[in-house]
Order: sequence, then C-alpha cells, then structure tokens
Amino acid sequence: LMLKKGSDYAFTHDKVREASYSLIGKHEEKSFHCNLGIIMCSFAGTQNEKDRQYLIAPIIDQINYGVPSLVECPERRVDVAELNVTAGLRAISRSDFAKAYHYFNKAQLLLPDEKWKTHYDLSLA
Repeated sequence: LMLKKGSDYAFTHDKVREASYSLIGKHEEKSFHCNLGIIMCSFAGTQNEKDRQYLIAPIIDQINYGVPSLVECPERRVDVAELNVTAGLRAISRSDFAKAYHYFNKAQLLLPDEKWKTHYDLSLA
C-alpha cells in the first residue's frame, strides 16, 4: 500500500490514503502522526548512529505534523526542538536548505519566549 520514493514513502493511490485516513478520523489525524513519530523515535534509539541519521527526517516530519498544538509540556517541546535542529543539520549536510530552514524555524517556534536566556545553545544552533 506504500511505495518508497527516495527517502520518503507515499501511498500507492490517493484512494488508499483516503481510506487509511478515514479509519483514523480527521480530529485524530495530527495526534496519530505525532504519536507515530514518537514511537519511531524510540525505535531509532535501538539503531546504530548511521541508521539513526537516516531516520531523523521521517521521524521529525511525523512529530511536526501535530506540533506545536499537541506538545504542551515545556520539556517535551524542547526535546522536539532539539530533534528539529538535528534534522536541520542533517538536511544541510545533504544540501537541502529549504528543508533545513523548515526544521530550524519549527525548532525556534517550539522554544519558550525566553529562549535566549533559558536555551541559549539550542537557540544559537
């Protein structure tokens, strides 16, 4: 039901995607993607460093789909911001600057208002 296209996955047909999402429900869609990313993140922790680097983009893309509305805990928001910075650095290494900008921008949005005082290194990154 899914095809691999480069480093991304896509449904084989729009109707397959529609049927899949109809099982989830519109109001649960963002939560589903965010939770899927968190599960993928815990799986990535069991992989070696090289494999984790390849998994970071699909993981953070799933989490970002429901963020920031679904991540209310300040510590969790900082964790997701750190993942976005990691994904941004990985995107730069692949010369995908548009994607890197997206990840870095999302990271800044997740940090608290006083980010330059409380998370200086992360804000600088």
